[in-house]
Amino acid sequence: MSDQFVFITPIQNLEMPLSRYKLIQIGNVYFVSYDKINYYKKKFGLRTNLTTMPYLIKTENTFFTNAQAFALIHHSGDTKNKGYEYIIKVQNAIDILCLLERGFSKRRFSSIPCIWGMPIVKSYKYLFVNKKNPSVSSGWRLIGTHNSLILSNEMISYHKQGYFFKLLDILNKKKNIISVEWYKCIFDASVLLGKSWAEKSVPEAFLYNMIALETLLTESGDAFSLIIPKRIKSFIGWVGYWETENFESKIDEMYKKRCKIVHEGKLSLVLVDDLLFIDDLVNNVFDNIINHINLFHCKKDLILFTKKIEAEHLLGIQGKTRPKTLRFSHKTYSEKDKLEII
Repeated sequence: MSDQFVFITPIQNLEMPLSRYKLIQIGNVYFVSYDKINYYKKKFGLRTNLTTMPYLIKTENTFFTNAQAFALIHHSGDTKNKGYEYIIKVQNAIDILCLLERGFSKRRFSSIPCIWGMPIVKSYKYLFVNKKNPSVSSGWRLIGTHNSLILSNEMISYHKQGYFFKLLDILNKKKNIISVEWYKCIFDASVLLGKSWAEKSVPEAFLYNMIALETLLTESGDAFSLIIPKRIKSFIGWVGYWETENFESKIDEMYKKRCKIVHEGKLSLVLVDDLLFIDDLVNNVFDNIINHINLFHCKKDLILFTKKIEAEHLLGIQGKTRPKTLRFSHKTYSEKDKLEII
């Protein structure tokens, strides 16, 4: 029988103060609060307290003292060359964990966990030196945040009404109701949406959102520029904003910008307002998909759903395809909020 291991890496900027949420599973990655790392040892098949292992005391004596949480993965067999592979898995899980911030918070206040030693905070400084006299003006700016993602009562309550915990049920396969291919699409879209939230570059965050929409709503052979607005409309076209704010033409404009970035490198085309518009779209589409996953056992079910709604609209009939439980939410940003995103 092959050797059994537990991969462990420390996480910073993640606080898990609530007793019911000291352990969170995302796929095969488990996040454990630092104060419960020994408490959960039996769950991971460990026979000794991690914090008192002689090897760690002698060679890695700060491993369990500096971090606020840890990521753990069960492993069987040879550990050679597995470290980086599992770091990628942990990073994907962190990206999904960032979905706790989407909808609950604003981009300017986002708090992003990270693997210890891989900080996401950057800064820059600069000078303006007068050419005619020896005067100087200076400035600096912090990009990112040192704030921790705190699993507070308020955040948990918000997401009990949202989609996050239902998403975890899907990703942790507590409900085996979807196809393998559809599971992968939902997992990939979740990672992309988390990466978008954590990303401080507006064009890159915009692209992650757009790719997530394509991952969820399209299949090979689709004419994306034509299909995406129709499929988004199936989920939120009933909202008054769709007509009054001319959503369909805006989505078409966003897709053209996406293509300009990808094919021509036109990063400067994307504005903060574009990112926030796509944030709203993808948040609501994803929320409605996850909260109605019983209707969508595979992507073909979702596509058939959108085609039925489109047909009902063209025929001018009040169909029963669209559930009355679909919902829409909108996050309002001030001009100050927007300036902090740039």
